[in-house]
Amino acid sequence: MESNLRQLRDAGKLNAINLYMLGVLLKQKGCKEEAQSVLIEALNKMPLLWSAWLELASLTSQKDARATVFDKLRDHWAKNFYFSCFFLDKQQARDSIDINCSLYRHFKGSVFLMNQIAHASYIALEYDFAIDWF
Repeated sequence: MESNLRQLRDAGKLNAINLYMLGVLLKQKGCKEEAQSVLIEALNKMPLLWSAWLELASLTSQKDARATVFDKLRDHWAKNFYFSCFFLDKQQARDSIDINCSLYRHFKGSVFLMNQIAHASYIALEYDFAIDWF
């Protein structure tokens, strides 16, 4: 199956879902860099494919995130949701708060964003701020 997907990818005939499947297979085989590349390709075709964002996050360390991954993703509002979750997962609360507050201006009343801001504030030991958002 993997060899078929690789051939179709080389021919430019894979859609985002198939690229995601190939990325998961490559990840399972331990081909981290190639899996990242395929998942980035999938996300550039279909930015709302949240499963691909999650797989990409599991392959991305804090150190190589900006240089090798983030700059290769096309701009889309879903990218900012990913960043907020990625930074929260990596315990970078201030970055997560900044992104979520920016998103909240566009998605007013979003319970998800309020929870993300509250959670990041709690991690940052800003308990009063966290309580206000919770």
